Amino acid sequence: MQSSWEDVILAVFAPRSGKTTAVAVPAVLDAPGAVVACSNKPDLYLATAALRAAATGRRVWTFDPQRIAHAGQGWWWNPLAGRLRLDDATRLAGAFVMAVADDEHREIWGPAATELLANLLLAAHLAHGTLLDAYRWLYDESNDAPVRILRAAGHAAAADSLAGTQGLHPETRGSVYFTARAGCASLRDNDIARWVVPQPGLPEFTPERFVAGAQTLYLLSKNVAGGGAGGRADHRGPGRRRAGRGAPRRPGRPAGAAGAGRGGQHLPDRRPAAAVQPPGVALDRAGRNPPVLRPQSYAQGERVWGKAGMRELWGAATIKLIGSGADDAAFAEDISAIIGEHDVDVLSYTRGRGGGSSSTSTRRERIMPAAQVRALPKTQAVLLATGVRPALIRLLPWYEGARRAEIAAAEQQATAELVARVAGAPA
Repeated sequence: MQSSWEDVILAVFAPRSGKTTAVAVPAVLDAPGAVVACSNKPDLYLATAALRAAATGRRVWTFDPQRIAHAGQGWWWNPLAGRLRLDDATRLAGAFVMAVADDEHREIWGPAATELLANLLLAAHLAHGTLLDAYRWLYDESNDAPVRILRAAGHAAAADSLAGTQGLHPETRGSVYFTARAGCASLRDNDIARWVVPQPGLPEFTPERFVAGAQTLYLLSKNVAGGGAGGRADHRGPGRRRAGRGAPRRPGRPAGAAGAGRGGQHLPDRRPAAAVQPPGVALDRAGRNPPVLRPQSYAQGERVWGKAGMRELWGAATIKLIGSGADDAAFAEDISAIIGEHDVDVLSYTRGRGGGSSSTSTRRERIMPAAQVRALPKTQAVLLATGVRPALIRLLPWYEGARRAEIAAAEQQATAELVARVAGAPA
């Protein structure tokens, strides 16, 4: 499967059903430009990192604070460096506050907490600080230093907003601050915080340079309450987003024959996907580098991005792949309904005293009932692409493709290096 620069790809596969081997690995290795790959397991990194470095001749950056691949820290990044506007700070703050697990809690206090955190982030930027400066201000509700910084820099409205929040009734103010703290809770962890403050001797990650070339960024993170800093591509923050928005849009290619699904239905000729990442930036990336989003289920997408966010993402995705393991009955029924119905001939036979007669009638039936959607084998997926009739396609995992020997060798070598790093790590 290939995509155009304009596509947003959503692949809903249950665990161990082929989304890494058949979707993510080919997307990363075929991408002609910069790649951002997010995962909570080392498999994608092990299979592709060395090959990406060799093919592009460019640097591979690996964010691994939880030692998923034991890659070690080789760089740092200040999300507040460079040019930062209030709307950039608001998007970054929203990414952190979105990490609050309780949807109801997020809806009640989320907007106010986002506004509070955005004001503190902007103040920290103006003071040439880091995320940790804003984090410390979250625990000092009466500190007027950020208000004075904002006002001195000419951000009177932001200063008034922050001062107004600090002047709320203590109980209300505490709820707003608590929500913002919960979203930033991962910054308590030194193993994560040290990635966003200067580290002598290590290079600084520069988003503007990253998106201009063919570098690769792996964000490895397990689920962390309070927003594991690498678990969502959103937490790369405004620098990555601003840099991405500054990149030129690439024109689409004319349609032509490409891989076919069942029934001979063809997709238009499309360029390889250039990023594997969660939403947040996804809807803003169309026309630049198409994102490939890989939740394990629709329900997981709702848990991470909220019901409204997942519906928005589902509607914006121009290519949807539904793999095996769709155990959500409502989701399987929805997919069955989208695939549609067809006419089925029904033969009826009537027997009477003088003999019998037969007749044929037509009735409508689901092309793929919900039970069949749920029972999809791991080798197949339902393809829903804009402007194309639904198709049942056969997946091609990398270990059945033309590069299987090359990828297998790279994965084996990377795994051996990982084992060696683990063996040499302190207890």
